Amino acid sequence: MVEKWDAVVVGAGPAGTMAAHRLAEAGMRVALIEKERLPRSKVCGGGLVYRGRRLLPFDITPAVEREFGHIAMYYDQYRGRLEAQRDAPAVTLVMRDAFDHLLAREAVRAGAVLRDGCALEGLELGAEWHRLHTTAGVMETRHVVAADGARGPTARWAGWSESRTLLPAIECEVRVPDADFARLSGELRFDFDSIPHGYGWNFPKQGHLSIGVGVFQKRGGSPGLKQHCLRYAQVLGVKDMDLQQMHGYVIPVGPMPVLARQRVLLTGDAAGLADPLTAEGISQALQSGIWAAEAIVQGAGDAAQTERLYQAHLEEHFMPQYRAARTLASWCYGQPRIRDALLRHFGPRLAGRTMDVFMGEGTYPLHIRKVISGLIRQLW
Repeated sequence: MVEKWDAVVVGAGPAGTMAAHRLAEAGMRVALIEKERLPRSKVCGGGLVYRGRRLLPFDITPAVEREFGHIAMYYDQYRGRLEAQRDAPAVTLVMRDAFDHLLAREAVRAGAVLRDGCALEGLELGAEWHRLHTTAGVMETRHVVAADGARGPTARWAGWSESRTLLPAIECEVRVPDADFARLSGELRFDFDSIPHGYGWNFPKQGHLSIGVGVFQKRGGSPGLKQHCLRYAQVLGVKDMDLQQMHGYVIPVGPMPVLARQRVLLTGDAAGLADPLTAEGISQALQSGIWAAEAIVQGAGDAAQTERLYQAHLEEHFMPQYRAARTLASWCYGQPRIRDALLRHFGPRLAGRTMDVFMGEGTYPLHIRKVISGLIRQLW
């Protein structure tokens, strides 16, 4: 017998679990399918900024590794240092296996049906019902929420062609001597000069460090991520380390032009919603999952209305910030000398504004080119 659902959510990451949670709360019959058995490993820095954490209607303490109200940013070949502080946890560090598993359990508690170990093998779009071919059988649904990440096939099978920009990153989970861990575990740091056109990060977790580098402005050629990551570890003073894992991955920035059609809605990394400046994507994934669910509920079966509602949320609340962040990224990673000069003169102010964005207390300036030009004129 073919199972029928109001909605099937493909992918049990932050976008998918939040969509399933909201849909189930609204009384819809929703299935959440995930190709891996939960909990499953997920390559990600695991930095959840406060603007994302405040979207969650339940406690995530069991999945929290560390919390930081203080962040440090290094620039000018590590000679310059800025810091910003808030009372609330600006960045909450999680391991994605535990975090995603917790979100999935909360979706189930709200009424969603979880099918983990259930991979999507094909998708047929219909006028009234979509048919999903999975390793656990055939499912039919009125709505599909694509939340299967940067490499997921759902968008492609639903007719989208690739238009996201996929930026490369690599991360190492390392254990270091106690003295090094004590020295490095008190500070969550970002380093602009650890790799050209990107940054490095050190995220101290429980008993180990997550050290990574990423290129956040599209450039030709091979960035040599592994070598840059190992060199960055040396800059941090880590010479004797036990490398637990090293994984490369891509971060999708630059959303698809259309994110909803024929009752299929793209969310999170499947939609390309990571921040072009910071490469942070968990908060955008959570928010897009919520918006997708709200559009389905409010659309009340009207496909055109559902698509309009979802696209309108993104156009009003996401796209202006995306465009501002993209412009900032072009200056930050493409003009390092100007960036360093601005940070030397206006660093505390700029660090504070960045922290406001992390906290959800502020936004990127919409007329960002004018703002940057004004700051540059003050320098010369």
